[in-house]
This record gives sequence, C-alpha cells and structure tokens, in this order.
Amino acid sequence: MSYQFLPEHWGKGYAKEAVAAVLTYGFQKLELQRIVAETQVLNERSSRLLENLGMKVEEEVERFGARQEIYALTKKEWLVSS
Repeated sequence: MSYQFLPEHWGKGYAKEAVAAVLTYGFQKLELQRIVAETQVLNERSSRLLENLGMKVEEEVERFGARQEIYALTKKEWLVSS
C-alpha cells in the first residue's frame, strides 16, 4: 500500500480514513492475509498513522534515495485490534 496527498490536504484525516478503508477492504473483501505499506523514515506522520492502525515495522531499506520503513499487518492482528 502506498499513498500520497498534496500538501493542502495534509492533516485533515484523509490518509487515516483511506488506509483504514484499504485495510478493511483488503482483509474482508479480498481475504488477504497480510498487507504491507512503505514510507520514508523521515515521514514521521505517516509512520505514526500506520502504527496507530496497528501496523508494525518489519524492516528498513534504502530505496528511492532515502531510508524507507516497511510496515506490515496480518489479518489476525487486524481482527484483534479492530
């Protein structure tokens, strides 16, 4: 999962709403067992958002010229946290 919003839309809750909807759709409708997201380490707001939705950092990689964190959430973890 990846997302990007124009700066004028930051801080309005759209990302949280969108990511939560993707998680729900992915786990309930598509019956996925695991969903992965990636964000730059320096993007603290996105990291907090993913963590608030139950995702956990699995690894850190260098990609796109910056350090990235790879987050993941399993369906079982999602069911427990919902």
